[in-house]
Amino acid sequence: MHARPGVVETFLMRQPMRQHLPPIITDIAQDDEMLVYASRGQTDRALARAEYFRQGAEISTSVEQILAWRRRAGRSTAKVLDFASGHGRVTRFLLRHHPANHIWVSDIASEAVAFQKRTFSVDGFISCSNPADLRCALTFDVIFVGSLFTHLPAERFRQWLRTLFGLLEPDGVIAFSVHGEELSRDGMPESGLLFAPRSESRRLNPEEYGRTVVTESFVRSEIALMTGPERPYRRLPRAMCGEHDLYLVSRDHAENFETLDYREPPFGCVDHFKILNGKTIEIEGWAGEPDARHTITRI
Repeated sequence: MHARPGVVETFLMRQPMRQHLPPIITDIAQDDEMLVYASRGQTDRALARAEYFRQGAEISTSVEQILAWRRRAGRSTAKVLDFASGHGRVTRFLLRHHPANHIWVSDIASEAVAFQKRTFSVDGFISCSNPADLRCALTFDVIFVGSLFTHLPAERFRQWLRTLFGLLEPDGVIAFSVHGEELSRDGMPESGLLFAPRSESRRLNPEEYGRTVVTESFVRSEIALMTGPERPYRRLPRAMCGEHDLYLVSRDHAENFETLDYREPPFGCVDHFKILNGKTIEIEGWAGEPDARHTITRI
C-alpha cells in the first residue's frame, strides 16, 4: 500500500505469516494499572489487552529509535534503564531489540519490579516517592522515563530530573516525556507548570502524583538549572503516542542530537482480519503517515 503524507487510505493485503523478531512475552500482571487504563471505554477484555500492547509497542518505537541512534554511534552494548516502568508495558517490546542483561527497570511498586524480573529476566530496583531516598549505584547509557514527569508537582519535577541525570554515564542520554502546554484547557501560569492533583493511579497520593502540563520554557529552565546554561537538548513534539512531548538531554555538553533522525511512527487501524487455512492472514484496514518526509510503502 502507498499513502501520501498525512493521507489515510484503505488497504487489503495478503501475506504469509512470518516471524522476524523474538516473540513478545504476553504475560500481564493482574494488578497492572496500565491494563486497567487501557480497559476504559472497552467492552471486551481481549480488546483492552490489544490496546495495552499497542500502546507499549508504540512507546517502544520511540525508545528503539534512540537506542538505534546510539548503536550507529558505536555504543552497541548500551545499558538501558526504563524508569517508572510499571509492570513492563514497554519493557516487553524493548527485549525484541535489546538483550535482557542490558535492561534495568525501576518502579515505586515493588511487585511491579518483581514481576518484570521474574517474567522478563531483566534486572531492577525499587524506586521511592522522595528522590533523595533513591538507592542506585549504577550508571546508564540511556534512561527512558515514559510517564513520570507528566504527573509531578514543580519541586518533585526538579528533584527527579536532577537525580536521574546523575545516573547517566558521561555521554549518557535521558529521554523523558511531558504534557506540553497545548494540552492545557485552562491556560498556563507564569511559572510554566500547571499541576492538578488527579491521575489514573489508584495507589499514589494525587498531591504527589497528579497531572502536569509544562511549557518548553519551563523545561528549558529546569535543564539549565540542572546542567548549567546553554545545555543542548532536543524536543520531539507529540512524539509519544501522539500526546506526550519527548525531551532528550545528554551529559555530554557537545551532544546536540543533530544526527538523530527521529521519525514519528505511522498510525492506523485494522478493521477486519481472517486467518486462511492456518497459513495466510488477510487484513483490511487503513494507515496514515504523520511525517511529511516519509511515505508508507509497505505494511
